[in-house]
Amino acid sequence: MFNRAVFGALALAAAFSVLPVSAMASDGGMGGGGLPNARGPVYDPNQEFHAGVEALGGGKYRAAKQNFEHVLTMIPDQPLALLMLGQAEAGLGDLKGAARAYEASLHSDPHQIVPARELAITDEKLGRHDKALVQLQSLKQRADACGDNCAEAGDLSSAVRDVEAAMSQASQASAQPAQTAPAS
Repeated sequence: MFNRAVFGALALAAAFSVLPVSAMASDGGMGGGGLPNARGPVYDPNQEFHAGVEALGGGKYRAAKQNFEHVLTMIPDQPLALLMLGQAEAGLGDLKGAARAYEASLHSDPHQIVPARELAITDEKLGRHDKALVQLQSLKQRADACGDNCAEAGDLSSAVRDVEAAMSQASQASAQPAQTAPAS
């Protein structure tokens, strides 16, 4: 499931090829006749995003996290960079960090499917079943409203299946009796 999200993000990277220059300018990227901003280094968000996607695809989660954080210093609410930061955090084993990034991505653009799916699955892994259930219900409502008539129909039904599978695995794991070591 994680790799599918990464490969989906690679496909979305093409759509991310040009970030709004106004976003960089409004953050004060360069000022005072081309002198660097006193707030810190200036990053090229496009270059950092693409480097992050490449690092993520190669399993270099720490480097990917750094790249996406650089993007977010320039464009703080960029939903795709927040999603990818969540993927890097998950790859590093920081599920709470991943959940925070997915939540921020959804806050930035509530209509996204992948961060909603990833947040639900991550919340379930963290034992936050109620929060996962809220995301699942939201995805189901969107899928029902969409039916087979919208472009997102396949993505929504796939997300619902993925979340239900994760929830089923979690409930099966918790229902299994703990194994005890044989008495010596």
